[in-house]
Amino acid sequence: MKKTGLTAADFHHVILQQPTIATLRSTSHRLGLNKAQLAYSRYASTTGDIGAASPLLGLARVLNNAKPDERILIVSYGFGAGSDAIALTVTEEILIYPDISTAMNSSCLLSNLWITAPLQI
Repeated sequence: MKKTGLTAADFHHVILQQPTIATLRSTSHRLGLNKAQLAYSRYASTTGDIGAASPLLGLARVLNNAKPDERILIVSYGFGAGSDAIALTVTEEILIYPDISTAMNSSCLLSNLWITAPLQI
């Protein structure tokens, strides 16, 4: 976050790698995150460890609820493989997309949503 000049409090949504709910709780506590920042990205208690897909599932859930000008922080890590953090800002273009649950229920291809993801880094 030093490179962006932002702090954890500057993000509306934070998506953390979450192999377990305990990992999510301890990491969010250490970063000083509040429950509202994690409201849409929590899923470990229902899915368990889904590995590298973890941040993407969190992003899908957050995008279903994100509004223009909100900031999203995605943090992932791999056991021995390094870590990444990505800061995104939601643009007005998100308003033209149906929510992901609607797309999934109508058999739309999610890949089309991601190719033109309405985000800017």
